[in-house]
Amino acid sequence: MLKGLVQLTVDQGLLSSVGTSVRRVSIAFGLCVVVSVPVGVLMGSFEAVNRIIDPIISPLRFTPMNAFIPMFIVWFGIEETEKIAFLFFATVVFLLPVVVDAVRSVPEEMVQTAQTLGATKAQVIRTVLVPAALPQIFDNFRVMTAIAWATSCSPRW
Repeated sequence: MLKGLVQLTVDQGLLSSVGTSVRRVSIAFGLCVVVSVPVGVLMGSFEAVNRIIDPIISPLRFTPMNAFIPMFIVWFGIEETEKIAFLFFATVVFLLPVVVDAVRSVPEEMVQTAQTLGATKAQVIRTVLVPAALPQIFDNFRVMTAIAWATSCSPRW
């Protein structure tokens, strides 16, 4: 078994493959965070934004992500861009609603207190909603990372 592990690592490039997977997941998850957190905060803060984006995102959560692979191959080819875009898509669909829920779960008393003290909507978002929602958002990053890794373990890659 030890001989097989050495052969797999040295001759067949196990470490290189692991490095490639880590890079793919890191880039895709980083892009997912950069997009999902601001858009989710806007969706959670403004009902009009939520009404526009939620009907697009909600049905995608219940669709098997592998069903979208042919579409991504047509759009991006079969190189790294397609793989990263697919991983981004597969995680953003799940992270976005989590961010919206985190923002909406901030106690209304905190928002009302800030408004009573004269805070504008932008100040309430920046100083109350985002800081109060961040712990729940960061906690869900762990789950979303697991989704990204599970998606990246597709046998076609």
